[in-house]
Amino acid sequence: RAVALQKYTNFVKTGKTNWIYLNGGPGTGRSYMAAVLAVDAARRNLGPICYINCSKRINELKDIQYKKTDEFNSIIEKYSNVPILVMDDFGNEFKNDFIRDAIVFQILSNRMSKRLFTIITSDFNIEEIETLYTTNKAGEIRAKQIGRILRSAADQEINLGDLSIY
Repeated sequence: RAVALQKYTNFVKTGKTNWIYLNGGPGTGRSYMAAVLAVDAARRNLGPICYINCSKRINELKDIQYKKTDEFNSIIEKYSNVPILVMDDFGNEFKNDFIRDAIVFQILSNRMSKRLFTIITSDFNIEEIETLYTTNKAGEIRAKQIGRILRSAADQEINLGDLSIY
């Protein structure tokens, strides 16, 4: 937790945008820590913040895309450009090629190229995320790209372990 706080403090003081990737077992405080950092960023007026639960929101986006293409594109644009994005419960969303390529990859690659601050919480480490998003041989390439983005932008995974804080 100290590493996550140090990375966040560095972002606040210098604007350096290394992402925070928190993983660990259920009840370890990943979501709580992300929420605390987001609330602090809001209090400091560091810019607009989006906080999404990936397991719910990404599935909603999949459904919106088929019914309301303009709304879908607008939401992807928002998540790609908001100054601070928290992606909570990443990796627990339904996975298919469309979700991987048109939603997850688009958001992550756009945010990395724009150097926008991102906090990701997950039950899974980055290697497991790559495995989860590998739907076929061709999809393995895109899944590895997602892994490279996460490793590069976060520069380290912060594992909170498996001991529940509750």
